Amino acid sequence: MLAGIRKEFRKRLDGIPTSSALTLCDYILAVKAETSLSDSYRKIIVNTLCYLSKYHNNKPFKSMTREDILLYLDHFRKQDSEDPSHKWIGTYNLCLNVISKFFR
Repeated sequence: MLAGIRKEFRKRLDGIPTSSALTLCDYILAVKAETSLSDSYRKIIVNTLCYLSKYHNNKPFKSMTREDILLYLDHFRKQDSEDPSHKWIGTYNLCLNVISKFFR
């Protein structure tokens, strides 16, 4: 179902609820049908959404609230003393982009 994704990414899908894994696969197939989706971006989508589910103890995507998503995104924030060059912002923005497109 996820052609072009290595086995370790498929294993990540096994770590989340079946309903969430199917939703994620359907989403990737839909996006791939509409646009030219690269393998690397598919990997980013799988990683981001699997980590989101695991962060909330494998909570299904359909049960997640806005607060769940904000809590997950906030865990990327770092103090200036920890990250003076603000490198966390790139990760935060990438995850925000993936998550916001997924939940539309």
